[in-house]
Amino acid sequence: MKVGIFGYGNMGSGLALCIGKTVGRENTVIYDIDENKRNKAVEDGFGSAIDPYFLCDVSDLILIAVKPTDVEGLLRDISGRIREKLIVSIVAGLSTERIASLTGGKRIIRVMPNVNVLVGKGTIAYTCGEGVSNEDEEIFLKVFSGCGDIFKIKEDLMNSFTALCGSGPAFVSQFVRALNLAGVREGFDSQTSLKLVLSLIEGTVTLMKEKGMDPDDIVYMVSSPGGTTIEGVRYMEEKGFGGIVINTVREARKRAENIG
Repeated sequence: MKVGIFGYGNMGSGLALCIGKTVGRENTVIYDIDENKRNKAVEDGFGSAIDPYFLCDVSDLILIAVKPTDVEGLLRDISGRIREKLIVSIVAGLSTERIASLTGGKRIIRVMPNVNVLVGKGTIAYTCGEGVSNEDEEIFLKVFSGCGDIFKIKEDLMNSFTALCGSGPAFVSQFVRALNLAGVREGFDSQTSLKLVLSLIEGTVTLMKEKGMDPDDIVYMVSSPGGTTIEGVRYMEEKGFGGIVINTVREARKRAENIG
């Protein structure tokens, strides 16, 4: 299996490093219009294509990871060489139908990863075009298996996924930042406070996953009558914390729709 990747920016390089663990870096070829990025790909142990056509010719699976402003021109340019290939796109707002119209291809999988793929812990959604076979889907899942958790969703939920999980690392980071500042206010130095907060979040997530618990289970487990936890939870509810989070995701989803 040869994988060709167009684009070696943050997401393209992050996915390449994860995919390289699955298919081997020697079987992963990169093309980027920026020569410095092509050189960086070689330094990272990947093959570098001399032009986009060479990458298409030697690859079985084509991953499109370029900027939205560049993608349509690229797809039109290489359409004659990728029509029969398995095409995977991470370009936000670009539907499987649009990719098919630009390339004439039928084996198209649309993917939305988040930035956590940089450490192999991504949350990744995908949807398949009408021409994708079961074998194609199995190939995709195998190639991307080292990138994180993969979820199949309907294409009309892609904008919602983008808002929830694509933008989600920033929202989680905002919560981490707030907890960290709270720790500083309570007397910890900032470095110690951040370590405490990250340990707290990692442990809570692990508890939920390994014990099959949902958020309410944790709240009830930790809260005792008249205690400190329930007082803090009461204050969050009073100030509309839940509503703020819900509306944050909704506003991000609306923006994704407008961009699309």
